[in-house]
Amino acid sequence: MHIRLCRQNLPLGRNMSSNIHYCLDARTANMGFTGIGRYTANLLREMLDQLDEREFLFAFRNPWKLDVFGLSLIKHPRLQWLDVSVEPLFLSQQWISPLILKRAGIHVYHSPYCVMPYISGARTVVTVHDLIPMILPERSTAKSRLFYRFAVLASLLAASTVIVDSRCTARDIRDRFGSGRKLKIVPLGVDARFHPRDPDEVARWKEQRKLPSRYCLYFGSDRPNKNRDKVIGAWAPDAFQRHGLPLVLGGGPPPRGSNHRNQGPIHCLGPVEDHELPLLYAGAELFVFPSLYEGFGLPVLEAMAAGVPVVCSKRSSLPEVGGDAAVYLETESPACIADTVTALLQNPDRLRRMRERGLERAAWFTWARTAAMTLDIYRRTVGLS
Repeated sequence: MHIRLCRQNLPLGRNMSSNIHYCLDARTANMGFTGIGRYTANLLREMLDQLDEREFLFAFRNPWKLDVFGLSLIKHPRLQWLDVSVEPLFLSQQWISPLILKRAGIHVYHSPYCVMPYISGARTVVTVHDLIPMILPERSTAKSRLFYRFAVLASLLAASTVIVDSRCTARDIRDRFGSGRKLKIVPLGVDARFHPRDPDEVARWKEQRKLPSRYCLYFGSDRPNKNRDKVIGAWAPDAFQRHGLPLVLGGGPPPRGSNHRNQGPIHCLGPVEDHELPLLYAGAELFVFPSLYEGFGLPVLEAMAAGVPVVCSKRSSLPEVGGDAAVYLETESPACIADTVTALLQNPDRLRRMRERGLERAAWFTWARTAAMTLDIYRRTVGLS
Protein backbone atom coordinates (compact mmCIF):
# COMPACT_ATOMS: atom_id res chain seq x y z
CA MET A 1 0.00 0.00 0.00
CA HIS A 2 1.35 3.40 -0.99
CA ILE A 3 0.16 6.79 0.26
CA ARG A 4 1.94 9.96 -0.67
CA LEU A 5 1.16 13.67 -0.51
CA CYS A 6 2.42 15.29 -3.73
CA ARG A 7 3.38 18.90 -3.10
CA GLN A 8 3.20 21.43 -5.93
CA ASN A 9 4.32 24.66 -4.22
CA LEU A 10 1.12 25.11 -2.23
CA PRO A 11 1.44 26.64 1.24
CA LEU A 12 0.66 24.07 3.92
CA GLY A 13 -0.08 24.19 7.63
CA ARG A 14 -0.92 27.44 9.39
CA ASN A 15 -0.63 29.56 6.25
CA MET A 16 -3.63 27.76 4.79
CA SER A 17 -5.92 28.23 7.80
CA SER A 18 -7.96 30.91 6.02
CA ASN A 19 -8.10 29.00 2.74
CA ILE A 20 -10.74 26.56 1.56
CA HIS A 21 -9.67 23.07 0.50
CA TYR A 22 -11.80 20.99 -1.87
CA CYS A 23 -10.90 17.42 -2.80
CA LEU A 24 -12.10 15.68 -5.96
CA ASP A 25 -11.59 11.92 -5.94
CA ALA A 26 -10.06 11.33 -9.38
CA ARG A 27 -9.23 7.66 -8.89
CA THR A 28 -12.12 6.89 -11.23
CA ALA A 29 -10.46 8.83 -14.07
CA ASN A 30 -9.45 5.67 -15.91
CA MET A 31 -10.98 3.46 -18.58
CA GLY A 32 -12.17 1.00 -15.94
CA PHE A 33 -14.92 3.51 -15.21
CA THR A 34 -15.26 4.90 -18.78
CA GLY A 35 -18.05 7.51 -18.55
CA ILE A 36 -17.40 8.35 -14.89
CA GLY A 37 -13.72 8.77 -15.72
CA ARG A 38 -14.50 11.23 -18.49
CA TYR A 39 -16.82 13.16 -16.18
CA THR A 40 -14.14 13.36 -13.48
CA ALA A 41 -11.38 14.43 -15.86
CA ASN A 42 -13.40 17.21 -17.45
CA LEU A 43 -14.68 18.44 -14.09
CA LEU A 44 -11.15 18.71 -12.73
CA ARG A 45 -9.79 20.56 -15.75
CA GLU A 46 -12.60 23.09 -15.95
CA MET A 47 -12.85 23.79 -12.24
CA LEU A 48 -9.27 24.93 -11.75
CA ASP A 49 -9.57 28.29 -13.51
CA GLN A 50 -12.85 29.04 -11.72
CA LEU A 51 -11.37 28.91 -8.20
CA ASP A 52 -11.02 32.20 -6.37
CA GLU A 53 -7.96 33.37 -4.42
CA ARG A 54 -8.97 31.48 -1.24
CA GLU A 55 -9.82 28.16 -2.87
CA PHE A 56 -7.54 25.21 -3.61
CA LEU A 57 -8.38 21.93 -5.29
CA PHE A 58 -6.85 18.68 -4.10
CA ALA A 59 -7.36 15.46 -6.04
CA PHE A 60 -6.96 11.78 -5.22
CA ARG A 61 -5.18 9.67 -7.81
CA ASN A 62 -3.80 6.15 -7.93
CA PRO A 63 -0.16 6.38 -9.12
CA TRP A 64 -0.25 2.77 -10.30
CA LYS A 65 -3.17 3.24 -12.68
CA LEU A 66 -2.68 4.24 -16.31
CA ASP A 67 -3.52 7.93 -16.75
CA VAL A 68 -5.54 7.71 -19.97
CA PHE A 69 -6.89 11.26 -19.62
CA GLY A 70 -3.52 13.00 -19.16
CA LEU A 71 -4.43 14.48 -15.79
CA SER A 72 -0.93 13.93 -14.37
CA LEU A 73 0.34 16.48 -16.90
CA ILE A 74 -1.80 19.25 -15.43
CA LYS A 75 0.22 21.87 -13.56
CA HIS A 76 -1.74 24.56 -11.78
CA PRO A 77 -0.92 26.75 -8.77
CA ARG A 78 -4.20 25.80 -7.09
CA LEU A 79 -3.97 22.05 -7.68
CA GLN A 80 -2.37 19.48 -5.39
CA TRP A 81 -2.42 15.73 -6.01
CA LEU A 82 -2.87 13.21 -3.23
CA ASP A 83 -1.46 9.84 -4.29
CA VAL A 84 -3.47 6.90 -2.92
CA SER A 85 -2.88 3.40 -4.27
CA VAL A 86 -6.10 2.10 -2.71
CA GLU A 87 -8.94 1.58 -5.17
CA PRO A 88 -12.42 2.96 -4.38
CA LEU A 89 -13.77 -0.60 -4.18
CA PHE A 90 -11.26 -1.68 -1.51
CA LEU A 91 -12.58 -1.89 2.04
CA SER A 92 -9.34 -0.38 3.37
CA GLN A 93 -10.15 2.96 1.79
CA GLN A 94 -12.80 3.42 4.50
CA TRP A 95 -10.05 4.26 7.01
CA ILE A 96 -7.14 5.25 4.74
CA SER A 97 -8.92 8.00 2.77
CA PRO A 98 -10.22 9.87 5.85
CA LEU A 99 -6.67 10.02 7.26
CA ILE A 100 -5.39 11.61 4.06
CA LEU A 101 -8.27 14.07 3.92
CA LYS A 102 -7.63 15.09 7.53
CA ARG A 103 -3.92 15.57 6.92
CA ALA A 104 -4.62 17.81 3.91
CA GLY A 105 -7.19 19.85 5.85
CA ILE A 106 -9.98 19.15 3.37
CA HIS A 107 -13.25 21.00 3.92
CA VAL A 108 -15.30 19.37 1.13
CA TYR A 109 -14.66 15.92 -0.36
CA HIS A 110 -16.38 15.04 -3.66
CA SER A 111 -16.71 11.47 -4.90
CA PRO A 112 -17.85 11.08 -8.53
CA TYR A 113 -18.95 7.52 -7.72
CA CYS A 114 -21.23 6.10 -5.04
CA VAL A 115 -18.52 3.78 -3.68
CA MET A 116 -16.47 6.07 -1.44
CA PRO A 117 -15.30 6.59 2.16
CA TYR A 118 -18.64 6.93 3.92
CA ILE A 119 -17.23 8.60 7.04
CA SER A 120 -14.72 10.93 5.41
CA GLY A 121 -14.21 13.44 8.21
CA ALA A 122 -15.11 16.24 5.78
CA ARG A 123 -18.36 17.51 4.36
CA THR A 124 -19.14 15.20 1.48
CA VAL A 125 -20.57 15.64 -2.00
CA VAL A 126 -21.30 12.56 -4.12
CA THR A 127 -22.41 12.14 -7.72
CA VAL A 128 -24.86 9.33 -8.47
CA HIS A 129 -25.05 8.97 -12.25
CA ASP A 130 -27.70 6.28 -12.60
CA LEU A 131 -29.47 3.34 -10.96
CA ILE A 132 -29.07 0.85 -13.82
CA PRO A 133 -28.68 -2.29 -11.65
CA MET A 134 -31.92 -1.39 -9.88
CA ILE A 135 -33.91 -0.09 -12.87
CA LEU A 136 -33.00 -3.09 -15.03
CA PRO A 137 -32.54 -5.88 -12.46
CA GLU A 138 -32.61 -8.61 -15.08
CA ARG A 139 -29.42 -7.17 -16.57
CA SER A 140 -27.25 -7.81 -13.48
CA THR A 141 -26.64 -10.45 -10.81
CA ALA A 142 -28.40 -10.46 -7.45
CA LYS A 143 -25.03 -9.88 -5.76
CA SER A 144 -24.22 -6.80 -7.85
CA ARG A 145 -27.72 -5.39 -7.31
CA LEU A 146 -27.42 -5.81 -3.55
CA PHE A 147 -23.97 -4.22 -3.50
CA TYR A 148 -25.04 -1.27 -5.64
CA ARG A 149 -28.16 -0.64 -3.56
CA PHE A 150 -26.07 -0.61 -0.39
CA ALA A 151 -23.49 1.73 -1.95
CA VAL A 152 -26.11 4.22 -3.15
CA LEU A 153 -27.97 4.16 0.16
CA ALA A 154 -24.76 4.64 2.15
CA SER A 155 -23.70 7.55 -0.06
CA LEU A 156 -27.13 9.20 0.25
CA LEU A 157 -26.86 9.00 4.04
CA ALA A 158 -23.23 10.19 4.16
CA ALA A 159 -23.37 13.11 1.73
CA SER A 160 -24.31 16.71 2.42
CA THR A 161 -25.30 17.03 -1.25
CA VAL A 162 -26.03 14.43 -3.91
CA ILE A 163 -25.36 15.52 -7.50
CA VAL A 164 -27.30 13.80 -10.29
CA ASP A 165 -26.88 14.28 -14.04
CA SER A 166 -30.56 14.47 -14.93
CA ARG A 167 -34.13 14.85 -13.70
CA CYS A 168 -34.57 11.19 -14.60
CA THR A 169 -31.96 10.01 -12.09
CA ALA A 170 -33.35 12.39 -9.45
CA ARG A 171 -36.80 10.89 -9.95
CA ASP A 172 -35.43 7.35 -9.77
CA ILE A 173 -33.66 8.09 -6.47
CA ARG A 174 -36.79 9.65 -4.97
CA ASP A 175 -38.91 6.69 -6.06
CA ARG A 176 -36.56 4.10 -4.55
CA PHE A 177 -35.03 5.86 -1.56
CA GLY A 178 -37.62 8.43 -0.49
CA SER A 179 -36.50 12.00 0.21
CA GLY A 180 -34.86 14.02 -2.52
CA ARG A 181 -33.91 16.90 -0.23
CA LYS A 182 -30.17 16.52 -0.89
CA LEU A 183 -30.45 16.18 -4.67
CA LYS A 184 -29.00 18.78 -7.06
CA ILE A 185 -29.24 18.35 -10.84
CA VAL A 186 -26.03 19.24 -12.68
CA PRO A 187 -26.10 18.30 -16.40
CA LEU A 188 -22.93 17.04 -18.05
CA GLY A 189 -21.06 18.80 -20.83
CA VAL A 190 -19.63 17.91 -24.19
CA ASP A 191 -15.98 18.30 -25.14
CA ALA A 192 -15.11 21.16 -27.48
CA ARG A 193 -13.24 18.67 -29.69
CA PHE A 194 -16.61 17.33 -30.88
CA HIS A 195 -17.55 19.64 -33.73
CA PRO A 196 -18.20 19.39 -37.48
CA ARG A 197 -14.98 18.48 -39.28
CA ASP A 198 -13.53 19.34 -42.64
CA PRO A 199 -14.88 16.79 -45.17
CA ASP A 200 -11.41 16.12 -46.59
CA GLU A 201 -10.03 15.34 -43.11
CA VAL A 202 -12.90 12.94 -42.46
CA ALA A 203 -12.50 11.29 -45.87
CA ARG A 204 -8.78 10.67 -45.24
CA TRP A 205 -9.54 9.14 -41.85
CA LYS A 206 -12.21 6.85 -43.32
CA GLU A 207 -9.78 5.66 -45.95
CA GLN A 208 -7.14 4.91 -43.29
CA ARG A 209 -9.68 2.95 -41.24
CA LYS A 210 -11.09 1.22 -44.35
CA LEU A 211 -14.59 2.50 -43.61
CA PRO A 212 -17.34 3.15 -46.16
CA SER A 213 -17.65 6.70 -47.47
CA ARG A 214 -21.16 6.97 -45.95
CA TYR A 215 -22.44 5.13 -42.90
CA CYS A 216 -24.79 5.16 -39.93
CA LEU A 217 -23.15 4.87 -36.52
CA TYR A 218 -23.73 3.10 -33.25
CA PHE A 219 -21.11 3.90 -30.60
CA GLY A 220 -21.33 2.30 -27.18
CA SER A 221 -20.65 -0.85 -25.22
CA ASP A 222 -22.31 -4.23 -25.67
CA ARG A 223 -23.93 -4.06 -22.22
CA PRO A 224 -27.54 -5.25 -22.35
CA ASN A 225 -29.08 -1.86 -21.48
CA LYS A 226 -27.43 -0.34 -24.56
CA ASN A 227 -29.59 -2.53 -26.81
CA ARG A 228 -26.88 -3.00 -29.42
CA ASP A 229 -28.37 -6.28 -30.64
CA LYS A 230 -31.50 -4.42 -31.78
CA VAL A 231 -29.36 -2.05 -33.83
CA ILE A 232 -27.62 -5.00 -35.47
CA GLY A 233 -31.02 -6.53 -36.21
CA ALA A 234 -32.06 -3.34 -38.00
CA TRP A 235 -29.33 -4.01 -40.56
CA ALA A 236 -30.66 -7.40 -41.59
CA PRO A 237 -30.48 -8.00 -45.36
CA ASP A 238 -34.06 -6.91 -46.13
CA ALA A 239 -33.77 -3.67 -44.15
CA PHE A 240 -30.35 -2.93 -45.63
CA GLN A 241 -31.78 -3.28 -49.13
CA ARG A 242 -34.28 -0.51 -48.32
CA HIS A 243 -31.99 2.15 -46.82
CA GLY A 244 -28.72 1.00 -48.39
CA LEU A 245 -26.38 2.59 -45.85
CA PRO A 246 -23.99 0.36 -43.88
CA LEU A 247 -23.71 0.46 -40.10
CA VAL A 248 -20.47 1.08 -38.21
CA LEU A 249 -20.31 -0.39 -34.70
CA GLY A 250 -17.77 1.21 -32.39
CA GLY A 251 -16.90 1.00 -28.72
CA GLY A 252 -17.66 -2.61 -27.86
CA PRO A 253 -16.30 -5.95 -29.06
CA PRO A 254 -17.67 -7.46 -32.29
CA PRO A 255 -20.79 -9.59 -31.84
CA ARG A 256 -19.95 -13.17 -30.90
CA GLY A 257 -19.80 -15.59 -33.78
CA SER A 258 -20.26 -12.78 -36.30
CA ASN A 259 -18.63 -12.21 -39.65
CA HIS A 260 -19.33 -8.50 -39.51
CA ARG A 261 -15.81 -7.14 -39.49
CA ASN A 262 -15.56 -4.71 -42.43
CA GLN A 263 -17.76 -6.61 -44.82
CA GLY A 264 -21.40 -6.51 -45.86
CA PRO A 265 -23.83 -4.10 -44.20
CA ILE A 266 -22.06 -3.98 -40.80
CA HIS A 267 -18.52 -2.86 -40.04
CA CYS A 268 -17.12 -3.53 -36.55
CA LEU A 269 -14.39 -1.23 -35.27
CA GLY A 270 -14.29 -2.58 -31.74
CA PRO A 271 -12.74 -0.24 -29.13
CA VAL A 272 -11.97 3.19 -30.55
CA GLU A 273 -9.04 5.37 -29.50
CA ASP A 274 -10.17 8.51 -27.71
CA HIS A 275 -8.58 10.84 -30.28
CA GLU A 276 -10.52 9.12 -33.09
CA LEU A 277 -13.98 9.62 -31.58
CA PRO A 278 -14.62 13.11 -33.02
CA LEU A 279 -13.84 11.86 -36.55
CA LEU A 280 -15.93 8.73 -36.06
CA TYR A 281 -18.95 10.84 -35.15
CA ALA A 282 -18.33 13.52 -37.76
CA GLY A 283 -18.13 10.94 -40.53
CA ALA A 284 -21.61 9.52 -39.86
CA GLU A 285 -24.82 10.34 -41.70
CA LEU A 286 -26.91 9.33 -38.69
CA PHE A 287 -26.27 8.28 -35.08
CA VAL A 288 -28.49 5.45 -33.77
CA PHE A 289 -28.76 4.98 -30.00
CA PRO A 290 -31.73 2.85 -28.82
CA SER A 291 -30.54 2.54 -25.20
CA LEU A 292 -33.03 1.27 -22.64
CA TYR A 293 -31.66 3.41 -19.82
CA GLU A 294 -29.13 6.24 -19.49
CA GLY A 295 -28.34 8.38 -16.48
CA PHE A 296 -27.52 11.11 -18.98
CA GLY A 297 -26.63 9.83 -22.47
CA LEU A 298 -23.44 11.68 -23.37
CA PRO A 299 -23.06 9.99 -26.81
CA VAL A 300 -26.23 11.77 -27.96
CA LEU A 301 -24.65 15.15 -27.19
CA GLU A 302 -21.31 14.19 -28.75
CA ALA A 303 -23.03 13.23 -32.00
CA MET A 304 -25.07 16.44 -32.08
CA ALA A 305 -21.99 18.55 -31.38
CA ALA A 306 -20.27 16.82 -34.33
CA GLY A 307 -23.16 17.87 -36.58
CA VAL A 308 -24.77 14.41 -36.83
CA PRO A 309 -28.57 13.81 -36.65
CA VAL A 310 -29.60 11.52 -33.79
CA VAL A 311 -32.16 8.71 -33.53
CA CYS A 312 -32.59 7.44 -29.98
CA SER A 313 -34.99 5.87 -27.49
CA LYS A 314 -37.61 7.97 -25.77
CA ARG A 315 -36.58 6.56 -22.41
CA SER A 316 -34.95 7.67 -19.15
CA SER A 317 -32.86 10.84 -19.56
CA LEU A 318 -32.51 10.79 -23.35
CA PRO A 319 -35.41 13.22 -24.07
CA GLU A 320 -33.87 15.65 -21.56
CA VAL A 321 -30.61 15.60 -23.48
CA GLY A 322 -31.92 15.43 -27.04
CA GLY A 323 -34.78 17.92 -26.61
CA ASP A 324 -36.43 18.73 -29.92
CA ALA A 325 -33.23 18.04 -31.87
CA ALA A 326 -33.49 14.22 -31.89
CA VAL A 327 -35.93 11.78 -33.48
CA TYR A 328 -37.30 9.32 -30.93
CA LEU A 329 -38.17 5.70 -31.59
CA GLU A 330 -41.67 4.44 -30.86
CA THR A 331 -40.16 1.10 -29.87
CA GLU A 332 -36.62 -0.26 -29.85
CA SER A 333 -37.47 -3.17 -32.15
CA PRO A 334 -35.20 -3.80 -35.15
CA ALA A 335 -38.15 -3.13 -37.50
CA CYS A 336 -38.89 0.26 -35.93
CA ILE A 337 -35.22 1.27 -36.02
CA ALA A 338 -34.94 0.22 -39.68
CA ASP A 339 -38.13 2.06 -40.67
CA THR A 340 -37.04 5.25 -38.86
CA VAL A 341 -33.59 5.19 -40.42
CA THR A 342 -35.03 4.58 -43.89
CA ALA A 343 -37.53 7.45 -43.58
CA LEU A 344 -34.86 9.90 -42.43
CA LEU A 345 -32.32 8.97 -45.09
CA GLN A 346 -34.99 9.62 -47.70
CA ASN A 347 -35.63 13.13 -46.30
CA PRO A 348 -32.47 15.28 -46.72
CA ASP A 349 -34.26 18.48 -45.65
CA ARG A 350 -35.25 16.97 -42.34
CA LEU A 351 -31.73 15.70 -41.76
CA ARG A 352 -30.38 19.21 -42.41
CA ARG A 353 -32.80 20.72 -39.88
CA MET A 354 -31.84 18.06 -37.34
CA ARG A 355 -28.16 18.90 -37.77
CA GLU A 356 -28.83 22.59 -37.18
CA ARG A 357 -30.99 21.98 -34.11
CA GLY A 358 -28.49 19.45 -32.77
CA LEU A 359 -25.61 21.93 -32.96
CA GLU A 360 -27.69 24.53 -31.13
CA ARG A 361 -28.72 22.02 -28.50
CA ALA A 362 -25.20 20.72 -27.86
CA ALA A 363 -23.80 24.25 -27.51
CA TRP A 364 -25.81 24.68 -24.31
CA PHE A 365 -24.08 21.74 -22.56
CA THR A 366 -20.51 22.72 -21.68
CA TRP A 367 -18.08 21.31 -19.13
CA ALA A 368 -17.37 24.86 -17.98
CA ARG A 369 -21.02 25.17 -17.00
CA THR A 370 -20.95 21.77 -15.28
CA ALA A 371 -17.85 22.83 -13.33
CA ALA A 372 -19.38 26.18 -12.35
CA MET A 373 -22.53 24.52 -11.01
CA THR A 374 -20.46 21.94 -9.11
CA LEU A 375 -18.16 24.57 -7.63
CA ASP A 376 -21.22 26.51 -6.48
CA ILE A 377 -22.33 23.38 -4.59
CA TYR A 378 -18.92 23.16 -2.90
CA ARG A 379 -19.18 26.80 -1.86
CA ARG A 380 -22.68 26.39 -0.50
CA THR A 381 -21.53 23.32 1.42
CA VAL A 382 -18.95 25.41 3.33
CA GLY A 383 -21.21 28.47 3.55
CA LEU A 384 -19.39 30.69 1.03
CA SER A 385 -22.55 31.41 -1.04
